[in-house]
Amino acid sequence: MNIKLIQAEDYENARRICEARNFPFPNSSEIVGALVATDTDLVGVGIVRRIYESIIAVDPSKEKATQAAAFKGLIQQGRFYSSLKGVNEWHCFVEDQNVVKTLKSTFGFRECRGTPLIINFGGEHGQVGTETG
Repeated sequence: MNIKLIQAEDYENARRICEARNFPFPNSSEIVGALVATDTDLVGVGIVRRIYESIIAVDPSKEKATQAAAFKGLIQQGRFYSSLKGVNEWHCFVEDQNVVKTLKSTFGFRECRGTPLIINFGGEHGQVGTETG
């Protein structure tokens, strides 16, 4: 199996593979890097794209109405400032189901497919599998 940087001639098959797996192929402006796996033809594609995670926290000791107003203002202004920087999507990880309902019904958030996972490459220089201690 050969792994190489994606080339212009790979894009059509890479897009086809992603669509066959129900993954939308990202816009080129979102792609940080892309690789393809080939044997005699294209077998797979790996894409790293820019995503932005939103972190919004309000003081739980404040009155509910005050918390709600702060939450709303942070989201609205955050969306505005994000759009000025060309950011058109936020990812957010929520444990409180009441907050999930509010984000969906009031602000238009929607659920992602799949299970959110994270990998930390660790180390000062991004080395994978570096053990300490």
